[in-house]
Amino acid sequence: MAESDLKAVSDSFEGLEGMNLPVAAFVEAFKTNPVLVRKIALVTGFEEHLLKLIPQEELLSTFAQWDTEGSGNLSFENFVQGLSKMRQFNRSATEQAEVAEEQAVLDASVQEAKAAFLAAGGGQGSELDLQAFLVALSDATLVVKIATATGLPTSFFESLSVRQLLDLFKEVDLDCSGTVSLEEWIEALVRIRMTIYDERKAEMDAAMDAVRTHAEAALNEGDEDWSGEFDFREFIVAFKYNPTFLRKVSLATGISAEELGSMQDESIEDLFLALDTDFSGTVSFAEFVKGLAQIRLIRKARVDQERQQQEAAMLDEALSIAAEAFESADFDLRGELDLQSFMQALGNTKVAEKVSQATSVPTEWFLSLDVGQMVQLFQDIDADANGKVSFQEWILALLRVRQANQEDLKAERQQEMAAIESLVEEALEEGDEDWSGELDFREFIAAFRCNPRFVRKVALAADTTVEDLSGLENEDLEQFFAVLDTDRSGTISFDEFVNGLLDIRLKRHAYAREQAEAENQAVIDVAYLDALDAFSQAGSAN
Repeated sequence: MAESDLKAVSDSFEGLEGMNLPVAAFVEAFKTNPVLVRKIALVTGFEEHLLKLIPQEELLSTFAQWDTEGSGNLSFENFVQGLSKMRQFNRSATEQAEVAEEQAVLDASVQEAKAAFLAAGGGQGSELDLQAFLVALSDATLVVKIATATGLPTSFFESLSVRQLLDLFKEVDLDCSGTVSLEEWIEALVRIRMTIYDERKAEMDAAMDAVRTHAEAALNEGDEDWSGEFDFREFIVAFKYNPTFLRKVSLATGISAEELGSMQDESIEDLFLALDTDFSGTVSFAEFVKGLAQIRLIRKARVDQERQQQEAAMLDEALSIAAEAFESADFDLRGELDLQSFMQALGNTKVAEKVSQATSVPTEWFLSLDVGQMVQLFQDIDADANGKVSFQEWILALLRVRQANQEDLKAERQQEMAAIESLVEEALEEGDEDWSGELDFREFIAAFRCNPRFVRKVALAADTTVEDLSGLENEDLEQFFAVLDTDRSGTISFDEFVNGLLDIRLKRHAYAREQAEAENQAVIDVAYLDALDAFSQAGSAN
């Protein structure tokens, strides 16, 4: 039995280590304690409502088998081992189902690829030359067939340039014969299809892992009768009247609680029907997790697309600023910078400010560079090592620095966001007296003045001290509230609370780094002066 399974089960039921119940008593607990059944369902992977349908006689028989000592009692060790076997059985069944699904996708892709090849004019024993290949990929009907076989959108093939089509032909023509056989065609299309299948499956698995804990908490909030499922009434009530449920769904999907809370009854009903994939009239936990994971992926794709558009616009602006910076730096109008011109330019405040705007690196950093650092920077930018920095080298270097900085900032923000979300949620629950899902100004002030748990959570999230927050005057708290209330609605939503405290946390981290760097530089400067002094004294002695 896998140690990982034993540990997972044992950790899930921490606190029951001394358990030693008669088998009959355990069956009674299983039948009457919905919390126990839910935890068993979650740790084993079995559907909660299916576990509840197990007849009492079968439960007695199963639990008696777990009693390996034949004592008539079920110890904690018996319990953990029995659930571990259930967990392994369910995982094995799931893996078999996944293998069968993968084979079905493979078989379908082969058939679809063959149909596309025949439609393109090929056949058994015949091959497609380059012209036939290009004609096939310009035919809208054939492109649909190829897209179906590969899993790629039709827009991918429609957007290919002639050069890209030629490269694709070479990739498909495995034996470099100048023609594509049926076997080469099928192998290429199926390879693409299975690669995409594996990537999407990995994305879905990761999304489901990210969703599961939040989905469990949401189910606990909205499943009023502890059936392990949502019926339609419970689903509607949870969305309309339970802000904690909305926060959990928001954390799972990446959709703001405000957007979820603004959904009309018709939209909530459409969501319920979409989640109820087996048309049973209820949404099971497995359906809930999978549905939220799919929503999370869709929302992530949309956010990524919007971010890419924003980054493209910012990159265009940075390119323009970088070009202006080069014009300002090229004092002699030679179209390139030698080392002397380069050093003179970076020592110029106007040029340094433009370079700072283009790279997102503080102006002070460039102005503080010493001769050695400037020489090193010049050599890094001078890609062809000809002793001069051309306009192209300048632009590429500045944009490369900007992109690296943006990636670092984005990674730091995502990491810190993950670290504080649960803290902010706990703080909101502490201060939200009317369970509206938001903090109004009165609640905000009251929480800071009368709720030390709230203050502690906020301090941890913002990476500051309880003493600093407790010392804030009412005027300071009023300004703090105004900063957090970015939409000026008079209330602070969960998303506003998270983003506001995250900004404070990141600024404090940046300030701490600057202070540390300044202290390190001060130490280096002192050491340098000491070394000079020692050298002077040594010279005098000689």
